[in-house]
Amino acid sequence: MKLENIDAILFDSEKVLNGPKTGHWFISPNFFSFANKLTFENISIENRNKAFSMAGNYINSIAFINTKEEEYEHFKKYYEIFSKELPELQLDIENINELAKDLVFNTEKYKFFDDAVKVIPFLHKKYKLAVVSDTWPSLKDVFINTGLYSYFSSELQIDNYGTKIVDISNKDVVNYIYITFGITPMIGAHNPVGYDEAVYKVNSRGDITLEQFNHLKSFDIPERYHNYITNPLPKSN
Repeated sequence: MKLENIDAILFDSEKVLNGPKTGHWFISPNFFSFANKLTFENISIENRNKAFSMAGNYINSIAFINTKEEEYEHFKKYYEIFSKELPELQLDIENINELAKDLVFNTEKYKFFDDAVKVIPFLHKKYKLAVVSDTWPSLKDVFINTGLYSYFSSELQIDNYGTKIVDISNKDVVNYIYITFGITPMIGAHNPVGYDEAVYKVNSRGDITLEQFNHLKSFDIPERYHNYITNPLPKSN
């Protein structure tokens, strides 16, 4: 494959550059220091998956995670839900806090693929590199710990701040990729007013074009903000 007329390369992080060291994104390296491994393995896979799913519903509902400290607080709630779904583990509050701390602050929680570690420094010599990933604030420290952070010329992530990546594909079009963003516009710090999706087309030179914008949902605006409304919200599609 020849990389011609290309100035920049975008990477996703998860499953492209790295994966969880334990094989599961929410089982951190020291998970079994706080949860009994034998007890965990004796629980049915169905019940384990249900517990991760129930906790995942909570973490996926959070529109704003701006700092590692906020990430830690939310994952304490995540493992609290997880613990209630699996009472056999007998996780107390200290165990729950330690699980959250290990998941957020352990900079060795992800294993970078060998070819990624080799190719990133090589590509850096010729191209601008960036990671486009809907991920956690703690990811930056993981890249720093691995020694890869300095090879990227832009911020590592699109923060989970009301924006998420819904889809990345080439739609069978050569030299173009299409990135769909889910956007939650806000009033104030914590008041979502709707949900939109925007599709951007990026060519091999890094040129960006907005291809499509859809307003999908409108939410009620708190009464205290009604004076700020200049136009009614559009109807949901």
